[in-house]
Amino acid sequence: EDWKVTETHENYSSTSWAITQTIQTPEKTLKQIKRYEKIFPHEIVEAILEYFIKDESDFEQFEKFQPPFPKLDCSDVTRTRDLLDEKGLVAPWAQGVFNSVSIYRKTENILMDAYKNPDLYKRMMIFFADKMLDFIQQLVDAGADIICCGGNVANGLVAGPKFFSEHVLSYEKE
Repeated sequence: EDWKVTETHENYSSTSWAITQTIQTPEKTLKQIKRYEKIFPHEIVEAILEYFIKDESDFEQFEKFQPPFPKLDCSDVTRTRDLLDEKGLVAPWAQGVFNSVSIYRKTENILMDAYKNPDLYKRMMIFFADKMLDFIQQLVDAGADIICCGGNVANGLVAGPKFFSEHVLSYEKE
């Protein structure tokens, strides 16, 4: 009840649109804008134009008011497990920790947080890791054999191997 989300859609054309999500807490309003472009019949690219977490006080709203991770419908995983039986592996996709944080905060800000505000960086990494682990546990409980996790946002072109090993790898391993 302390976390109210609204969503508005703006169509630019039949293949281009934006979705604005607003989170209202008792203390603050957070906003994110995503732009979508259908580039092929079955492919849509998305770009975040405005992120929810612009500063530390925005993240504090997540810490204080974000509801627990919901129980999801993972019946597709269970059905796939049942269909495959012992003939194959079920390997759904989840995000890595750095990727998860990058959905809510600009990548360049996350990279700088590791140096300029390491406490904020650590809190965000742990907070979103816990949320992702809640999701992963539901996938495992539904019958997943392997969880594929992406860490591509903190790749060698963006973060570099030294940054990755010092500031990302330990969170991804967990």
